[in-house]
Amino acid sequence: MFSINPITDEDLKSDFSCGVEPLDRFFFDHALPNHQRHFGNTFVLRQDEGAPKVVGYYTLTMATVERDAALPRVLRQNAPKLHGAALLGRLAVDKRAQGQMRGKRMLLDAFEKCLHASELLGCSGIFTEAKDESASQFYKKHGFKPLDGATSWPLPMFIHIKTVAQLVRAVPK
Repeated sequence: MFSINPITDEDLKSDFSCGVEPLDRFFFDHALPNHQRHFGNTFVLRQDEGAPKVVGYYTLTMATVERDAALPRVLRQNAPKLHGAALLGRLAVDKRAQGQMRGKRMLLDAFEKCLHASELLGCSGIFTEAKDESASQFYKKHGFKPLDGATSWPLPMFIHIKTVAQLVRAVPK
């Protein structure tokens, strides 16, 4: 059984390792303090039994987007100069759990949280940055598109909140 909840002190005692040193270091050094100070919320996928206890994590925060950014055309048309969006800052899965759809599970959880936030706050969609080709393919598979003209790593990507809503509604409950 798995659960996704905000990060706690206990999570930092885990042996989590996704195999990407900057993501591992962020988890152990910055995720909890950033969460406590509301700079970005970190959500942890935990396994109730067995190892690893911490299976993965992701971070969310709000962002301001300029209309003239390299956004999809639908967001530039008749948009205010500045508008809100969510930022999926990091998403990592423990190397022992990779290839088991845990990343997808966390991404769908993030989609649900962002969709709920969009009902309360202005949120045109979700931005992220793919760190490499593998991450880019993962995000593309789940509806993200590279920003217009983006060609280098990290690759800025975006998914419109309407697409997020469609994907969330398509998941069987």
